[in-house]
Amino acid sequence: MSKREKYVKYLDSIGFKKATKEEIEKYVSYEFEYIYDALWYIYDGDLSIEDLDMEDLPLIITGDLTMPNGAIYTQDHNGLVVLGKTNVKWLSINGNTHLKDVTFSLALLTSGNGAPRIVEKAQGPFLYHCSDSATFNDISKVQCYVNRDEPSTLENFCNAVVNPELYTEEVADWQLTKEQFDNNDKNVQSEYKTYEQYLVQDVGINDDEIERAILDGTFEIKKVIEVTTPPENLEDLAGAWSRGNFGRNDVIANNWLWELEDSNNLKTLLAPLKAILEEKKYLESDYCSEALAAAEVVAAGITGDLSGMPDQAKDWLNKKQGFVKKKPQIKKEHAVVAIQAVEKILNDSKLKELWGTTSEYATWQETQEKLILKLKKPKKY
Repeated sequence: MSKREKYVKYLDSIGFKKATKEEIEKYVSYEFEYIYDALWYIYDGDLSIEDLDMEDLPLIITGDLTMPNGAIYTQDHNGLVVLGKTNVKWLSINGNTHLKDVTFSLALLTSGNGAPRIVEKAQGPFLYHCSDSATFNDISKVQCYVNRDEPSTLENFCNAVVNPELYTEEVADWQLTKEQFDNNDKNVQSEYKTYEQYLVQDVGINDDEIERAILDGTFEIKKVIEVTTPPENLEDLAGAWSRGNFGRNDVIANNWLWELEDSNNLKTLLAPLKAILEEKKYLESDYCSEALAAAEVVAAGITGDLSGMPDQAKDWLNKKQGFVKKKPQIKKEHAVVAIQAVEKILNDSKLKELWGTTSEYATWQETQEKLILKLKKPKKY
């Protein structure tokens, strides 16, 4: 019996069956279209199991996946789609993955590029993000978020992980040893509070070492950072919210701005606004942050007033695009869409709920009301 045959037999034994083309197209997101023709297996309903072997076949679970002491490990040659809630100890998602709502008790890791990974909602102690192919829509209940490409989050790694120096790259000849750091000039020590922080931020994190420690059972979290609500001093917390819609620490809005700058049409601008209007469920905070940023750009485009706009937005608004090489043509109908989106967020959303827990709620609400006025009564400058 071949390895593939043994794995299929294993899947059969726990209730999986071969998925039909119709089931694949129904349950698998369009981002995974290139593997639609793969041999998918499907489990219809809730699956509670000690651990789920992940071999070389992609799997669909239409209900919840519960394995509190188990792990999910996806790679390029396999995949996992869970339509319900997922409850596991830890995850390493480096392949085709779409999870609607995942709770983990230890860690979620993703690294490398290639196959798409989509996590709509995540909750747990530690999330390490190092992949351009991974998308996290709502991480408001992740206690410690680290993105290797976002320096503002790297200090979280030092604060949250036991012995963070164990998970860094080897120190090169031109980098500082502990002794050299202690004896170095004050410029280096003023930039990095500790040698561990220097290792994490300057030498770099080693993804493989984190995963190896998790597998060995030696990876520990020493401190969690609550980010479920915005802090009183919003501008002091990297990755937190800002009273304006382009706060320097608003990771979601700023990531969207980079996407906008790279685009050559209105699609990226309008997508967050349309997503808000089309959403039938409760509006999560990340979607709202993108939509408010987009509404600000629409207002700047129709008024001609670019004051207060981030450089990426200014560059995009002034960039000649398309076949005829014209600047973006933002019109009244786009302002109408933006107004509807902002009003929906102000009416009932996770972002409104989060701001409602702070003393800055009235200021934030006033910011959005002024934005609506700009969109309703544009004045060309």
